[in-house]
Amino acid sequence: MACINPDGSLSAVALLMLDYLREPHTETDIVQRAAQPVYRIRSSLRELADSGLVELTGRYWSITARGTDILNQL
Repeated sequence: MACINPDGSLSAVALLMLDYLREPHTETDIVQRAAQPVYRIRSSLRELADSGLVELTGRYWSITARGTDILNQL
C-alpha cells in the first residue's frame, strides 16, 4: 500500500491517513479505522514519516505542519 506514487504525488490512502491524523491517534486506532493488517499500516506510517508528513510522539501519530500544508493545498 504505497503512499507516495512514482511521480511524487500522494496516493488516495496517504491522503486519507493524513486527514485522519489531523488529530493524534495510536497505531491501534489507525489499524482499526483502516481495517487493514498491521504490517500495511506500519509500512504506510513509516513511509509518511520518512517523507516528513507524519510524526510519532509517544504512542500517538499525528500529521506534521508539512503534511497539513499539503492537505490544505488540495
